Amino acid sequence: MSILAPADGAVVAGSVAVSLSASDDVAVSRVELHVDGLLVATDTTSPYEATWDTTTVTNGSHTLTAVAVDTGGNSATSAAVVVTVTNVDPPAGQFTASATVVTVGTTVTFTDAHTGSHRRVFVFGDGTSRSSRTGTVTHAYTAAGTYAATLETVDVVSGARTTFQLTITVTN
Repeated sequence: MSILAPADGAVVAGSVAVSLSASDDVAVSRVELHVDGLLVATDTTSPYEATWDTTTVTNGSHTLTAVAVDTGGNSATSAAVVVTVTNVDPPAGQFTASATVVTVGTTVTFTDAHTGSHRRVFVFGDGTSRSSRTGTVTHAYTAAGTYAATLETVDVVSGARTTFQLTITVTN
């Protein structure tokens, strides 16, 4: 039972992919990821993986452990991996649209009100996207439908990534 990634001593931010390894002479039933002793994810299929949202904890040192449980109920705990979380200016869900129900051809203004230095990718859900250093872009939809518009922000200092989504309904 071990944590393959992130490595002990790593500096992490945003959503972190955690890779876990487990084996058993019978069968592994599940693998759990614990952060500071609290269960944050469970995976029942090899390869065992989890995504940890570091914005749910404070900046600083945190201990990751994995627990493998076999089909007989026996468990084993991995060696601890200590990482440092450094989320800078964590996004606060400030992704908005000038309207979420529009007619075909109407221009929608998308706004990201985060402060700090972010790279932004606005994906409009209709096969088009736009990168921007500024927090405002516009887009006109050319066909009726329901679109999942997303904003991904990347903090240029820490590399922390966060994605938000809005549903845009376009009618004729």
